[in-house]
Amino acid sequence: MHKLPKYFYSSFERIQNLKEYFGDALDLRNNHELLTLAKRIVIITPHDKKYYSTMWQKDPHYNRTIVLELNKFLDELQCFTMRQQNFLHVLFVSRSLSLTGECTNTAMNEFKTNKAWAQLFEQVGPRAFGKLILDHIVITRLSGGGYFQISGYPISSLPKPKIKKKKFKRKRAPEESKDETVVHPSKRPRLSRRHKK
Repeated sequence: MHKLPKYFYSSFERIQNLKEYFGDALDLRNNHELLTLAKRIVIITPHDKKYYSTMWQKDPHYNRTIVLELNKFLDELQCFTMRQQNFLHVLFVSRSLSLTGECTNTAMNEFKTNKAWAQLFEQVGPRAFGKLILDHIVITRLSGGGYFQISGYPISSLPKPKIKKKKFKRKRAPEESKDETVVHPSKRPRLSRRHKK
């Protein structure tokens, strides 16, 4: 099970997946809606549908048809966006994780030219690399301020950690006896001439 930092829960109290967030409101025939959506999100389509389905079976509310519909939706959205031009903020990870082909996407170009990612890809291979990405929780933020989860075990089904509140006890200063009053030397009362004699 993924162990998340405690501060995650204050930011992501409710995570929605694509199906929950959009429902039937998104029209796949509307190019403008698809373009707006594609420019905002990171699209991750698994190369191994079987693995992806078994991963979501851990969720007690798992529904196989929803997972397949979600995969199909991501496939269609990715195919649509790949036909467009001048995508600047979208990172595509396809089923085969192919790094070839023309793409004006700056995030994808950075992914292809980054030495660390390239070395990792060469060492583990495309299949293990895809599994590595899908094993991690990927969350994206919408322009309206909401969040939804794209990959990884659903955060909404993870148990929230119990945060123990520490009780601070104030330490009281030891009470000084009334007989032994401590007076600062500069604040001692001056004696009159009669008392000095």
